[in-house]
Amino acid sequence: MAELIKSISYTLQNDYKIGKSDKILLYLPRSYYIPLLTVCLMKLGAITIPVDEDYPKTYIQSIINNSSAKYIIHESGYDFDDVESIHLYSLNNGGSGVLMDLDIDLEDTALILYTSGTSGVPKGVELTQRNIININFNCVNFLNIPEGGSGNFMCLAKFNFVASIPIFAALMHGFEVFIIRETTKESIFKIVQYLNSYHCYFLFLTQELGLYLYNNFDLNLDNLALVGSSLSKAEVRDDSFTVLWNAYGCTEVSGSVILNRLNKDFSDYSVIGRPLGGSRVYILDDNKNQLPIGAVGELVIGGPVVTKQYLNNSEQTSKSYGEFNGERAFFTNDLAYFKSDGSVVYVGRKDDQINLNGFRIEPDGVQSVISEFGGFNQLRLLWVMLIVKII
Repeated sequence: MAELIKSISYTLQNDYKIGKSDKILLYLPRSYYIPLLTVCLMKLGAITIPVDEDYPKTYIQSIINNSSAKYIIHESGYDFDDVESIHLYSLNNGGSGVLMDLDIDLEDTALILYTSGTSGVPKGVELTQRNIININFNCVNFLNIPEGGSGNFMCLAKFNFVASIPIFAALMHGFEVFIIRETTKESIFKIVQYLNSYHCYFLFLTQELGLYLYNNFDLNLDNLALVGSSLSKAEVRDDSFTVLWNAYGCTEVSGSVILNRLNKDFSDYSVIGRPLGGSRVYILDDNKNQLPIGAVGELVIGGPVVTKQYLNNSEQTSKSYGEFNGERAFFTNDLAYFKSDGSVVYVGRKDDQINLNGFRIEPDGVQSVISEFGGFNQLRLLWVMLIVKII
């Protein structure tokens, strides 16, 4: 693998003149090539932008326009404007040579992940080299991943989701990573079959799918983290050896930054836990004053987990990012409070944003897109918004 990374990195640098700060779109099916190319581009100081092949063409074109990507790497063709292409298999020709020395800084952008936007246009979150290192550092520490581990790590998350990044921590520590194909992900029984065939150390899943698997199957799985939405009260089995976690976070703070090991009776489902390394949690009022224990306010995350900005979107950046207590902070718009033991309890949202299976839905964005088609009066739009909120 190391030789392949070296060879592809040289080809990208020598043949395609890819270097520091160049933005490269990965438009590829799920495979090991996506994390492999991400490592190659990081070595060159370039910026990886993974996109899902299943996303609408207009959505992907808006990402190309917003990012001014230099190249799109594809496997089976593409139909987008204003970007040059590299066919994946042209990188397997075995280039060899010494890479040019690069001055890569920890604050350089390494990855851009696009999330929903209030106007229907996706927002590109810039993750730095430091952010990615911190994600993997946290995974190693809270999972107690040993050096030279012999376990397995299963990745079901899409590569344009921050929940996919921990695979690098697993690879660096000797774990075998299983990247589950889309066709397999569509079958619960195939997922269970994989888990029971290959003992897995850790898995991130949405609440709905995670609890269904946890309650209905004996899983050959050590740890299961529920992510992507706030937990609700549920009945859970008490005879599983799999450890259940509640993980809180978002792309703007490099993924999961607060973690809670759940009780077997699920009585603490609203407790999102304590901050992981590199993250500091504040509960603030509307005037940015810290609130005492038990008082509900906005949950604000500070520290090196906080990402750089929304790419080419100064308006949204100024609304969500700022400074607090002498460090960069992200204002989540989530409501929460501290318990006396230092753990954080999630209460709800300050706005109308909905989180559905890990996808953030902005009602204003839905309304904006629908309005473009015409023929909708305000009453009809109101009903559409009600349906979205009920979902």
